[in-house]
Amino acid sequence: MAIIRRWAAAFGYRNILYLALVAALVLLSLAFPANNPSNFSRAAWYFALMNWAAVSLVFFFVNTVLVVIALVKGQSPVIPLIACVLPVLCVVVPGIIFG
Repeated sequence: MAIIRRWAAAFGYRNILYLALVAALVLLSLAFPANNPSNFSRAAWYFALMNWAAVSLVFFFVNTVLVVIALVKGQSPVIPLIACVLPVLCVVVPGIIFG
């Protein structure tokens, strides 16, 4: 249990929360009923995409400010830098995987 706590603290609790939010949005969009059973609901995916974009934009800008504050104070900006990269990775990784 101590290893998980150290890893979570090193990765950042808000980063874990962001990844959980992205996973929840994907699962929520899959829960919407589709008009065609063999096809996914586009409205559900657009709903998830719009919510993800709004949350990611705020998340990115807040963490960019936290990077600047950490640099000014002379602290390590690693966790906010990871947080700045997460929204970009949420776009790039599925693009690479699903091409």
